[in-house]
Formats: sequence, C-alpha cells, structure tokens
Amino acid sequence: MTLADYVEILQAEHRMERVYSFEFEGKSYWLKQPEHPHGIQRLLKPFSRAAFRREIQRIKWLILHKAPIPPVKIINSHYLVMEDAGHNVRFWLESDITAAQKQRILDDCAKALADLHEHGIVHGRPLLKDILWQDGKVSFIDFEAVSHSHKLIWQKMRDALLFIYGVCREKTTPAQIQRTIDTFVCYEDSRVWHYALALVKKYRFLYYLLLPFKPLAKTDLLAFYVLFETLLTKFL
Repeated sequence: MTLADYVEILQAEHRMERVYSFEFEGKSYWLKQPEHPHGIQRLLKPFSRAAFRREIQRIKWLILHKAPIPPVKIINSHYLVMEDAGHNVRFWLESDITAAQKQRILDDCAKALADLHEHGIVHGRPLLKDILWQDGKVSFIDFEAVSHSHKLIWQKMRDALLFIYGVCREKTTPAQIQRTIDTFVCYEDSRVWHYALALVKKYRFLYYLLLPFKPLAKTDLLAFYVLFETLLTKFL
C-alpha cells in the first residue's frame, strides 16, 4: 500500500476532521482538509472550501519559491499531506531543555525569518506556535499573507514586530528576548528594522496610555508591554 492509498482510506474515515495526525511506515504526517463547520459555525465560516483552495494555492506558491515549510507529500483540491517537521517553538520553550538550547532554537528562528525575507517571502503572523523546530531545522506553517512587491518592506516590518511580540509572549527571559532581537537584527535587512523601530516610536503613546492597566494585564497585553519596554529602552 502506498502513502496515497493509505491517505485515501484515512480521508474517508476522518472526513469531518480539519487536521489529523497519523503514521505511515515509521514516519509521522499531518492530513489537512477543508473545515466542515456545524451549527452556528456555518454562518461564521460559510466559505471554508474556498478558504482551503486559497490555502492550497498559497502552499503551491511557497513550494515553487522553496520556502522552509514542512515537506509536502500530497496536495490536491481535497486534502493536503505534510510530513511532520517537529514541535512548535512554544512547546520547546515550555519543555525542560536547557536555557542554552532554548536560546539556540530562538536564534535559529530569528535567522530563518530573516532568510525568508531575503528571498522575498513574508509569513504574515510568525508567532512561535506557527514556527516548527527539529534538529536545527526551522519550518514555518499557517502562512497568513501573500507577498506583494509594492509593499514588501512594510510586510517584512510587520513580520519582524509580530515575531518579537511572539517571543515576548512566551516563557522567555529579558536576556533571551534581547539576544533573539540582536540575532534577528544581525541578519535582517537594515531597512526593515529601521521601519520597525520608527513604527514603535510613532505608537509609543499607546504604551503610556495603557501603562496604568499593567497590574491587570493578561498574557497578550503583558507581551505588548514587554515589546515596547525592550525596544524603547534598547533602541529608541
């Protein structure tokens, strides 16, 4: 039985599951297919098949441009099969590996994002839950944006700030955050970083406006504070 034959069987058995993990001949894979919303979700997500078709086209574009995504084994209008590319970075940061190993992973991610940008590709939402790491190799999943040449610098700048925000949001120390930023700046186009800092400076009033609410802040807002405090103190 081939992988394609086995996937046909799984697809029929798990037709209602958006994402399904399975193993075949000692390797792990992910089966991804159109979402089948139920009840009120049908009103909230009425175009799930069209969204899946767009995702397939995006992945085909990423394959064509040799983007660092998990190996794609089967891709068609009905489903997608990708080889497992490891745990996401959030998992690694919450694991019991050493601080040095965690920093290595963060550095690898910073370099990988800068390299992605160097090849004219943007992610759209490079949070650590959408970045996989395995044995030194970084893979990106769930791309949210299509690269547009006329606004590529702006898209890269948004990627940069969201990536750093994601690092601030997880269980990271100030030293890890600073080191990761330094690594990213070292490899990223200087224009992207210049625009990122300019945007932070432009909207720093929001930091001071929200500062009184810091004692009540939860994870997302706390990450916002850390992002601004780190960049305002170090770079502005």
